[in-house]
Amino acid sequence: MARFPIEEIFSLCILVVFLLFETCHAHLCLISPTQRGSLAGINKEGNDNCFQIKGPCGKLPQSKDGVIVRPGQTLSVTFQKNLDHFLSSSPGNFTVAFGRATTFQILTTVPDKGEKSLTLYTALVKIPLVKGSYAIQVIYNTNNPKAPAQFFQCADIMVENL
Repeated sequence: MARFPIEEIFSLCILVVFLLFETCHAHLCLISPTQRGSLAGINKEGNDNCFQIKGPCGKLPQSKDGVIVRPGQTLSVTFQKNLDHFLSSSPGNFTVAFGRATTFQILTTVPDKGEKSLTLYTALVKIPLVKGSYAIQVIYNTNNPKAPAQFFQCADIMVENL
């Protein structure tokens, strides 16, 4: 019978925990307007295209393409809880904001009521009376100490008179 040193067993346990964490993080997808990067595979729980934990817009750079909207227009923002991290003792929420760079103004908040993974949400927001290149930002605030605190997605938009 083979014997394994305790250091090897410990290292193997750490590796297994890391791999489990890597496959179990929450995700947020921004469907409309379309998020930066790809939407490929969004109907699969835990999609890597929807895993952005660095604010304000994840790790993806601003895109040159974006939806054109008018100042003051009501915009329908559709996003998906790609992987659920609801905690009934401390429910989280989703915020929809408007801005650029690191300055965002919250337009609305949608409560997380424990809906399952892959649930779609729609929020109606009013575009501020400005012109230029901006982003719509959606944040999943998990309020769950066993998950990352926030997940980010941004969609680039151009605000101009049509």
